Amino acid sequence: MPPYKMRERGRPALIYASKHGYADFVRLILQRTEIEINLQDRGGKSALLVATKKGHIDVVRLLLEREDINTSLKDGKGYTALLCASHNGHQEIGNDGDPALMCAALAVHTDIVRLLLGRAEINTSLKNKKDDTALSIAIEERHTEIINLLKEHEQALQAKENETTASAGTEVSETAPATSVPPSDKTIHPTR
Repeated sequence: MPPYKMRERGRPALIYASKHGYADFVRLILQRTEIEINLQDRGGKSALLVATKKGHIDVVRLLLEREDINTSLKDGKGYTALLCASHNGHQEIGNDGDPALMCAALAVHTDIVRLLLGRAEINTSLKNKKDDTALSIAIEERHTEIINLLKEHEQALQAKENETTASAGTEVSETAPATSVPPSDKTIHPTR
């Protein structure tokens, strides 16, 4: 069996290497065209999610370089990579029986949040099974820097949306022909 397809306790090689921070091995695996980057293990964890949980920023960077990475994948508990990076605390025991996982230091997760927010398709409004968003988790955990990053991202998106809406409205009013309704010769009276 080729090394990029090897499994450890039911985990594909990419997920295993990502979980343990083996950036060189991840880089090697990602060179294979047939690699399914969004593959999930039995607990629903993807390579991006496990690298984020463990705070392996070099691996997260490598994974985010791939355009086909799905940043919205959820694990069995409804966590995405962004939700996990915003949590920065003890994770409950996973579905596969692993011991409790602990997210890396706040500085590492802040950097990972920055990387994730740099992706155009990142969805900050996704919720886990407890109905938490990345922002609500960061607020609950009192991670001020992550709270600020998420709020700035939302404000930037809102400003861009407002700008797009305003420019679309301007284009319509500039290009739309003026319409006038000629006065009617007949007066319509309601019938009784």
